[in-house]
Amino acid sequence: MNMQARPPLPPMSGEQRSLLRRAVATHPGWKGYREARSLSMDKLTNGALWDAAFDLGIDAVTVINGPIQHKPRPFSQAICLKLFERLMKVRPNLTNKEARLCTDIFQTIREKQEGQATVKQFELIDRIVTHAEANASVEPYKPTEPVPSVPAIPEPEPIEITTGPFTGMVQKGNGLFKKPEVSPAEQIAKLLEGLNKPQLDEAAVEALIEAKVKAALASVPSVTLSLQINNGPVAQLAGQHHHMFPDLLRMIAARTASGKPLNIWIAGPAGSGKTTAAMNCAKALGMNFYANGAITSSFELFGFIDAGGVYHRTPCRDAYEHGGVYIFDDTDGSDPNATTAFNMLLANGHCAFPDGMVKRHPECIIIATGNTWGNGATADYVGRNRLDGAFLNRFVKLPWDYDVALECAMCGNTEWAHRVIAARNRARAAGLKVLITPRASEYGAGLIAAGFSEDKAAEYTYLADLSPEQRNMVEGR
Repeated sequence: MNMQARPPLPPMSGEQRSLLRRAVATHPGWKGYREARSLSMDKLTNGALWDAAFDLGIDAVTVINGPIQHKPRPFSQAICLKLFERLMKVRPNLTNKEARLCTDIFQTIREKQEGQATVKQFELIDRIVTHAEANASVEPYKPTEPVPSVPAIPEPEPIEITTGPFTGMVQKGNGLFKKPEVSPAEQIAKLLEGLNKPQLDEAAVEALIEAKVKAALASVPSVTLSLQINNGPVAQLAGQHHHMFPDLLRMIAARTASGKPLNIWIAGPAGSGKTTAAMNCAKALGMNFYANGAITSSFELFGFIDAGGVYHRTPCRDAYEHGGVYIFDDTDGSDPNATTAFNMLLANGHCAFPDGMVKRHPECIIIATGNTWGNGATADYVGRNRLDGAFLNRFVKLPWDYDVALECAMCGNTEWAHRVIAARNRARAAGLKVLITPRASEYGAGLIAAGFSEDKAAEYTYLADLSPEQRNMVEGR
C-alpha cells in the first residue's frame, strides 16, 4: 500500500490529463485495479484519475509536469500563409462545410501552434484546395519551394539586430533581411477575418436593422416590480429594467416542493446586464449581495484553514450560512475541476466546509452567470470552458440577451445609442466575430457629454480594435 501522503489535486490542462491517463493505462497494475473497482478509463474524473495514479504508486506530479510532446509541425508560417492564399482564391467554390473546416484548422494553427501546421492539417486543407482548383478557373498552384517531409529540420529562429549599422534588420540563418511590418501569423489572422464573410445585400441589411431598432425603441417602459417570498413582505423595485428581469425575480421567488430555492444560471453576451440584475434583486429584497468571479481552485469558494488554524471565509460561505444573493460571475471561465466541487453546495441543504458542516440558509439565492451555457468555447468567447454535466444540471437556465430599449434609457443619449445598436446589428448580420456591447453606448455617451464628437466617441469605443474593413462594415460604409 502506498503510505506516502496523497498530494492535493492540482488544476490540469487537457495535455497534462492525457499524460497522466497514458501513465495509468500503461501501468502493469491498472488492469487489476480497474476490474476490482469496475472502472472505465473513459469515464474517470480528474479526481478518480489522480487517486488511481496515487494508489498504483505513480508519481503523478512528475508525470504532469514533464515535457509535453507535441505533434511534429514541419510546415512553417510562410508555407501555411501560401496555402491560405490559395484557399482564399477558391473560396467561392467551397461548400460551407469545407470552408468551416479549413477556417477551424487555420484558427488552431494561428492561436495554438504559432502559425505552424502538422502534416495531417496541411494535407487535409491542401486536398480540399486542390480539388477546388481543379473545378475552378484558377491557375494550378506551383510551389516555389520544396514541401518538407517529416521529420523536418526546424527553421532557425530569426534574431532582430538592435545595435550597430544593421539595427532594425533581422538575421535568419546566414541571411540578413529587413524586418517585416506584418508577420505571417498576423497575415493569416487578417485573412481569416474575411474567409466566411457572406455576400450581403447592403440595402436589405440596412432596412432590416432600421426596422428592428425602431421597433425596439418605440417605448422605454418604466415600471414597478413586486416580489414576495414565502409569504414575507412584498418587495418593490421601481424604474427601468431588462425585459427578462421579471422572470429572474419569479425564479428567485420559486421554491421546490421541499422548500428549497432554485439555483439560477444566466447566460448572455458581455455587457448585457447580468451582474447588475443580480445586484438589483438583492436591493429589491433587502438582502446582502455577495460575489466572486471565475475560479481556479475550490478554496476560492469554500475558504481554507491556514497554518495557524484560522479559517478564512469567502463570499460563498457568507451567503450560504447567513443568506443573501450570491452571484458566481463568469462561471464558464472557471476551472472545471473547481466547479465540480460546488455540486454538494448546490444540491443539498448542507455542505462540508473546511471548518465543518454548514446548513444552507433558507434565503441563500445562488446565481451563476456566463457568456455560454457551460458547453465550451464559442467563436466569440474562446476562453470559456466545458463544465461538468452534473454541475450544470443543478441550475434552471435563463437566457439574457441585450435589451436595446433599456440600453437607450441607461446611456441617456438615444441618438448615440441608435448608432451603436445599428453597428452591432450590422456586425451580426455580416458574421463578424466582434463585441459591440451596451458599454459602448454608456461610455460613448459619457465621452459625448464631455465634449467629444460622435465620431470620436465611436473611435474610442466600439471601433477601437477593429480592422479598416471591419469598421467599414459595422458603420455601413
